[in-house]
Amino acid sequence: MTAPMSPEEVAAGLSEARRIREDLTDNWDAFCDADQLPHPRDYPFPDNLEASGYATLESVDDDDLETPFAWERGIVAGGLVWRLTPLGEQVRHHRQKGQP
Repeated sequence: MTAPMSPEEVAAGLSEARRIREDLTDNWDAFCDADQLPHPRDYPFPDNLEASGYATLESVDDDDLETPFAWERGIVAGGLVWRLTPLGEQVRHHRQKGQP
C-alpha cells in the first residue's frame, strides 16, 4: 500500500496537469504545422500529451496524405502522425471556450 500524497504533492500534480492542458491548447496547431514551439528542443511536448491520454501516435492514412502541405510537414506514406484522442479533443475544445 502506498502512502497518501502530501498536499504539496497533490498541488504539484494538479499544477503539472493544468500546464499540460494549457500546452495542448496553446501549441497543438503549431506542433501539427511543424512550427517552432516556445520550448527547448528537448521538451517532450508529444510525450506529455501521450502520457496524459490526450494524443496518440498512429499510422499515416490516405486522408493524412491529402492534407495541405503534408509533404512539407513530413507526412509520408508508411509514416506516423500524432492525433488527439477523444479526451484530447474534449480538453482542447473546453479550454478554447475558456474553461479550465
